[in-house]
Order: sequence, then C-alpha cells, then structure tokens
Amino acid sequence: METQKIIDLSYLRQLANGSDEFMQTMISIFIAETPSALDNMEKSWERSDWPAIKAMAHKMKPSFGFMGIASMKEVIAELETDAERGEYPEVIKEKIARIKTVCTAAIVELRGELKKYQKSASRI
Repeated sequence: METQKIIDLSYLRQLANGSDEFMQTMISIFIAETPSALDNMEKSWERSDWPAIKAMAHKMKPSFGFMGIASMKEVIAELETDAERGEYPEVIKEKIARIKTVCTAAIVELRGELKKYQKSASRI
C-alpha cells in the first residue's frame, strides 16, 4: 500500500528551470525555517497574538505553493483570515496543529528529495 505524497515539486522544478542548486536551496530553506515558524505560531497563539499569527500564515503561504503542499493551501488562507478576526481561538489552534502535522510529514518527504539532489550533485 503506497501512501499519498504530501508534496508535489513540479511547480518548483518549473521555477528551477533545470537548476538542481535552486531546488536544493528552496527545499533546504523550507526544512530549516518551517519548524521554527510553526513553533512561533503556537507561542503566538498562547499569547493570543493574532496579528503575529496572521503575519506568519501570510509569510508561509508561498512556500506551500512552491513545495506543492496543496492540502494546506486553503487551511493556511483560512488561518490567516481567522487570525485577522481574532475570533474562535480553538479553531485557530486546531488549524495550527493540522498545518504542523502536515508540514512535519512534508519535511520527511522533502529530506528524501534533498538527498536525491545531493546524490546527483556528488556524481558530477
């Protein structure tokens, strides 16, 4: 039984225009920055800092597109709107948790992709 992939790097490959270095850089940035951004989002929720959550969600939206994490595009957009309103804190918390779960799994997939690019670079 094959599990469904979370990421789809076809758009990023299109942007890279054949550059493995660009692919490695973009994937590495996502892997490095996303966990701390999500931790900061959780801490902001604990402080009821809705503007900070809105700003972080807004900043993360493009990276979901680059990494092809289609399942979270709508959730991150909703989170941004919910945080702007500052209503329903439990809904905001649930969305942050969903995003964190999916991003954690996406990072596992992206690490595998990164290894492929690193292996191909070492053959040159």
